[in-house]
Amino acid sequence: MDQISDKNLKVNASAQLLGYGFGIEQQSVSIVMTFTAPTEFVIDTATTVLSNIFLMNLEEVNALQIPKSFGIPLHVEQYIQCAFALARSILRDGGCPSFSTEFVQSIQVADATKNTYSIKANVPAIENYDEKQIARAYGYSVILLKLLANPDQAAFKEAADALLGKFLISMQQVLMRGVSTIPVLREAHKRGIQISHLGSGVFQLGTGKHARLIRKSSTDRDSVLGANISNRKDLSEVFFKGVGAPVPQSIKVQDSNAAVEAANKIGFPVVLKPANLERSEGVFLDLRSDMAVQSAFEAARKLSPRIMVQSRIPGHCHRLVTFGGRFVFAYSRLPSAVKGDGFKSIRDLLNAFNNAHNCKAKHLQTAPLPFDDEALDCLSSQGFTPDDVLAVDQLAFLRAANLKEYAGHNEVITDKVHPENIALVERLSRLFRLESLGADLVSPDPTKPWYENGAAISEINFEPQIGENTARANIDAMFPNETSGCIPVECFVGGAQALQAARRRLNELTNAGTRAALTTHALSLGHCGTEYRFAEMATLTQRCTALLRDTDIEVLIVVVQTDEFLITGLPFKASAQIFRVGSVLRNHRNLKEVLPPMVLSKMIRLLGGV
Repeated sequence: MDQISDKNLKVNASAQLLGYGFGIEQQSVSIVMTFTAPTEFVIDTATTVLSNIFLMNLEEVNALQIPKSFGIPLHVEQYIQCAFALARSILRDGGCPSFSTEFVQSIQVADATKNTYSIKANVPAIENYDEKQIARAYGYSVILLKLLANPDQAAFKEAADALLGKFLISMQQVLMRGVSTIPVLREAHKRGIQISHLGSGVFQLGTGKHARLIRKSSTDRDSVLGANISNRKDLSEVFFKGVGAPVPQSIKVQDSNAAVEAANKIGFPVVLKPANLERSEGVFLDLRSDMAVQSAFEAARKLSPRIMVQSRIPGHCHRLVTFGGRFVFAYSRLPSAVKGDGFKSIRDLLNAFNNAHNCKAKHLQTAPLPFDDEALDCLSSQGFTPDDVLAVDQLAFLRAANLKEYAGHNEVITDKVHPENIALVERLSRLFRLESLGADLVSPDPTKPWYENGAAISEINFEPQIGENTARANIDAMFPNETSGCIPVECFVGGAQALQAARRRLNELTNAGTRAALTTHALSLGHCGTEYRFAEMATLTQRCTALLRDTDIEVLIVVVQTDEFLITGLPFKASAQIFRVGSVLRNHRNLKEVLPPMVLSKMIRLLGGV
């Protein structure tokens, strides 16, 4: 990275992903890092800066426990805690679900004269992502925090901003990261649900018959037809009308003259938008003249050949989110505004928001609040001046409509939406066969039924952007009754006798109507005794992983005959049901070598999560 470099820094990561175990609550890689620690490190300054720039909290820093037996100075310990917490934060911002606290295996003085240390640790990771990128995140964080020695922190902010172009964009592209990715995965992690990355940002939650696939907020039960149609506003409209859903009057246009003609036919004010773009891209609201419509058309036409002109429905846009055909969350997408606290003036509230916005690392910035002539006119129309002090929770709007280039004001209204409006969007979610759907209801008052105040559905959104509250509701719906989403795993540990016992157990489950599978490091059988054939899967870990992704399997029987899991970690979460059959355990690299009893005992503890 151009802005941050350190010739004394060396970071290496293991090429092999480690499974569950090794002192960490998710899959991991082992990193070895040699770094020069600062001679001083003020923890209060660091946590304040990390909170302001990276939006981190103190609990993240305190989560990492470094054994006192390592004998490192307190300021070095705190430096490592902050650096590792920052690395987890950076990785999450890139789409990597780095939630578990690292397990530090050792810290040693590498060169006392240079204040250089060597640290070995297991750090959270996922499948199908370059372990070198994960190591880079830890290396960047170590160097970034050294920049805090500069009192004005300008170098730190510059380096934090550079993360976007030098690291995060490429990471986000590989993992297909969206706004919803980390909230959904975080809720799954909190519930103890196993998370696997299948590639291209597609994650599996749970295992076997309980497994679900997600990408961002979309799921494996979202209809491809529904997704394709919802991405075309003009096509969606036909579906809306077919089930009696209210829609704005709309006309598709091919050129600016047709756009003006359509606007005059509909009646001003109008909305002009592309029919096939998302996230408010190319949308122009409250157009009130022929010239405004022509200008908007030319701008939108650069983004899409499909343009439509619509009537402007009174009120604001309210996003109603459904999951599995049931309403789960709603918020109002209001124009730019400041909310009063009873003390600060509108000017001070606005400046405080923009100052906090500018302090954030570039990749965490969204949009500022406007403070221009249009904002002043908008305030004046509400009877406000910039120096007025608003009452607690009182809003002062700075724009008439929610615009992408400026920060909007979102308000949660889940408990306020009228049941008729809820019934409407639930009906649409079932019509489009979308398990996860966001419907935009334009209404002057969402607490009133749509048919009483002229409200309308402007569009529906496949793969809607969701936050923490909606993510929790979605996970609860996918895995009801606080289940972990994991099928039972039964481990038979030992030699040939373990395999024989496991085969008997497979027959028992098959006779009981349970679809089970059995695997050793060299053989995998289905519930009817038929053999699974795998290409290039020569290890027990690989075979278990493949079978846990098969939604036909209700129980997995694992025959543990070697010490492989002690080297690789478990491909499933610990606390499996364990059957110790015999006392033979062999070296997975040399099957002729019988290992001592202590290795078998260690394996039992690993499988049991001890």
